[in-house]
Amino acid sequence: MLRDKIHAGEYPDGSLLPSEQETAQMFGVSRITTQRALNELAAEGLCVREKGRGSRVTFTPPVATIKADAEGLFENLLQMGLQTEVEVLEFGYVAAVNDVARALGIERGEEVQRTVRVRRLDGKTFSYLSTYVPADIGRTMAATIWRRSRC
Repeated sequence: MLRDKIHAGEYPDGSLLPSEQETAQMFGVSRITTQRALNELAAEGLCVREKGRGSRVTFTPPVATIKADAEGLFENLLQMGLQTEVEVLEFGYVAAVNDVARALGIERGEEVQRTVRVRRLDGKTFSYLSTYVPADIGRTMAATIWRRSRC
């Protein structure tokens, strides 16, 4: 169960896992069973165990990559744009955290444009999306959109 929670990101990279005692109580098992389970996680490279400090997660789930042909993707996006309403909740420029930097192929801390939006269909929210774009591309897109909207 702990392995699944680590893989699902419920215990992100760098976070502390529950102590042996807490884990034993949580799952209703003995401390010896908990100790074996944590040792297995460490052997798999999912955590490091430090005496007196606890077990720290050392696993980052891979970023999923979606591939589609550009024509089909564009058609789907166009249809979704025409049939749904979107509300921008947040917009700004922030420093890229590890996952974002890795996904965009940039350095951690580089400036990225971050937009958080929700999409609704027939008044019902069905999507909550955080988008990150390298700052130089984001500023170019914003300028292009602004010029088009004023024409």
